Amino acid sequence: MRDPAPLVSVLMSTYNDDPYIDLALRSIAQQTFTDFEVLLIDDGSSPEYVTRLRQLAVDPRIRLFTQPNQGLTRTLIEYTPLARGRYIARHDADDVSHPERLRRQVEYMEQHPSCALLGTNATIIDGAGTPVRRTAFATTSQDLKRLLPTQNPFVHGSVLLRTSCVHEVGGYDPRYPVMQDYELWIRLAGRYDVANLEQPYYQYRVHPRAISHRRAEEQQRMIARARREHYQASTLEHA
Repeated sequence: MRDPAPLVSVLMSTYNDDPYIDLALRSIAQQTFTDFEVLLIDDGSSPEYVTRLRQLAVDPRIRLFTQPNQGLTRTLIEYTPLARGRYIARHDADDVSHPERLRRQVEYMEQHPSCALLGTNATIIDGAGTPVRRTAFATTSQDLKRLLPTQNPFVHGSVLLRTSCVHEVGGYDPRYPVMQDYELWIRLAGRYDVANLEQPYYQYRVHPRAISHRRAEEQQRMIARARREHYQASTLEHA
């Protein structure tokens, strides 16, 4: 008999010798909220790294998958339907979650059934884990919807998504190899409430291996594309 579905499914993709994967998984294992599963997806890494992941994935709540390299967008598209939880939590393999993160987010979502997307503010850390600064994103749906035409006011790895709403809007768009999160947030915000928790329940790591460093130019192109597709020029001018 299959175990009952958890309330939260954590989606985490990793690729080749990520030096921070241990810390990321540990931060999930140490959550005060325990009704979750982790979909840990290896995106075409070396056999040595896959062996390391198998050694780390000892918690029975972790479901380890391996696949040929596809990139983050294709991975999220393929594995989102396998998430059994009422909520989907994203988590990047080089970041760290505060122990209270999932508990606080689930409590908010249960109390606000009209909300489809809930992020948190974050502490920006460097490669050594030293805090650099803290984000100060807006928290209310009204403010966030006003900001979305000109910026991405969510940290992708920090978000908790209502699974049914993600399916309703069609999930991640395969045409966006990067900034797939921003494009999805725009569609969710067009139909549901969105929010951020004020407290920094997530640590976002900035380092040379990060996509934001390696693919900055491509990110800007995808941001511009999302704005063209979802917002009229007049909206952008007056945002």
